[in-house]
Amino acid sequence: MRHIVVTTDFSPLADRAVPAAADLARRLGAKLTLAHVITSQRPPEPDPNAPFFKVAQRLFEADRELEGQVMASLRERGQRIAGLDVGVALGRGGAVEGIIEVAREVGADLIVISSQGRTGLARMLLGSVAEEMARVSPVPVLIWKDVAAAPPA
Repeated sequence: MRHIVVTTDFSPLADRAVPAAADLARRLGAKLTLAHVITSQRPPEPDPNAPFFKVAQRLFEADRELEGQVMASLRERGQRIAGLDVGVALGRGGAVEGIIEVAREVGADLIVISSQGRTGLARMLLGSVAEEMARVSPVPVLIWKDVAAAPPA
């Protein structure tokens, strides 16, 4: 393993998976990339001659601002990780597709993703990004579950 991607949605659970992925990267001498996926597609750059230009311009600028905030947050988290070569990456689209695209772009050998560990009806209704990722990913996926935070069995 030379390159590990760890995903984050900025939730407390995902934030707790990052140190585990960083520890694994240190042990393996691998690079670590923190990745987040924005579930919307980037809007096209507005054409000044098009109708509703001002609305399109505001949407475009709001998207760029969101992207900047996400990247700044990823960089800030990456700076907290000592002793590693840490990169940041942003995916677009569906969660699974966006993560896979990031993994391809950076040449990842492993994806680390956190899981809430839903069971029963909640899992059936809400699905599991981690489970789908494990099924369709072209590289191995390590599903990190915070055992300390899990409800008793």
